[in-house]
Amino acid sequence: MYLNHDLVTRAVSSLLTHAEKKGENEDSTNLLGTGVESMQLIVTVKKISHKMQKKPYRLPLRNRLYEEPSSVCLIIKNHDEEHVEKLKNLGISVIKEIVSVMDMKTKYHSFEARRALMNSHDLFLTDDRIINSLPKILGAKFYMRNKIPGSVNLKAKNLQ
Repeated sequence: MYLNHDLVTRAVSSLLTHAEKKGENEDSTNLLGTGVESMQLIVTVKKISHKMQKKPYRLPLRNRLYEEPSSVCLIIKNHDEEHVEKLKNLGISVIKEIVSVMDMKTKYHSFEARRALMNSHDLFLTDDRIINSLPKILGAKFYMRNKIPGSVNLKAKNLQ
């Protein structure tokens, strides 16, 4: 997929300036004055690949996608103490629970257990090495309730 980076940057910046100008004009007529503006980005391709890829593409955003979640669950490949110690040393305290794939297959095998796990956390993160196998492990309810796990590269040097 080839995109002209400069053209896309100019298009997005002009779209943002237009939205800001339009928002300033509408704030005077809006009785509620919430000031919350949402935009949707739709990306289409000319040729559709026949190879199904479940790994998501990363798009850098100017603002956070989520507000500060109160509870985060991290799904990892194997339950190593290395990952737990690495997160503690970096001072990442929002992760309340670390679950391995083996735990998902054994401890959270039943629908009720997976649903309880889904309801107990606001945000789910996963190691990017196992993102392709998660739809089968987690089940359809995770994806229907928009609890799709975000991928994290745990092998990276800077996890912040």
